Amino acid sequence: MSSRKYDDLLTLKQARSDWKIKVRVIRTWRGATKTGESYKSFNVMLMDHQETKIHVFVPAKCADALENKLRDIREVEERTTTIPNESFDFYDHTDLDTIKNLNVYLTDVIGIIQRNEDITLKDLVNSLGQKNLRTKFSITNGSSNVKVTFWDALAKSFVQQLKLQPLEDPVIIIITSCKVGNEVDLSNAGATTFYLNYQHHSVAEMRKMLANPNFHKQIQNAKMKPQLLKIGEIKKN
Repeated sequence: MSSRKYDDLLTLKQARSDWKIKVRVIRTWRGATKTGESYKSFNVMLMDHQETKIHVFVPAKCADALENKLRDIREVEERTTTIPNESFDFYDHTDLDTIKNLNVYLTDVIGIIQRNEDITLKDLVNSLGQKNLRTKFSITNGSSNVKVTFWDALAKSFVQQLKLQPLEDPVIIIITSCKVGNEVDLSNAGATTFYLNYQHHSVAEMRKMLANPNFHKQIQNAKMKPQLLKIGEIKKN
């Protein structure tokens, strides 16, 4: 049995190719063409025991073989690894404005889902004549509100979980690896996922804040940035 220790993700450099790492596969996703056709190549996000994350791109020529291996590895790692299931690097709502024009797709946000209106799926047709699913809602941290739009499979999964799963109210959502729009709204990219009332200390802390009566007043007075819409977008809404 080899006594060689595992290398931390933070130590990886291009000068070598014989690294030995121990990581958890926390997400896999594929990109898609403008017509909605998925690429054969895919992406993987890995995390080590220090909760360092790294993105891996798997080219099409070895996608099938590696995807099968990853599927087997994930079944084993659930029983054997001590690496956490997930790790978050939260942005405060007020900081989202600073990254709205940047090509950043690993933004993690936590907030309370505002249920002042029914959250439903809406069928849309894009400029290419393709059908899309969409759901819109808002989250708050007590001082500001942020609009969120989920699309297609993620939108469908979100609405189903919100309606079918018995959840403590109000629902606290963690959105990880999301995209920040120009008007400081959030939407999903390929790597985006969400957690409702997740067992995490950040959710527990926000739940404690909810016990304070003043926090509910803050939620009611929380500010929402005005959103600029084109005429076509207004008609769709």
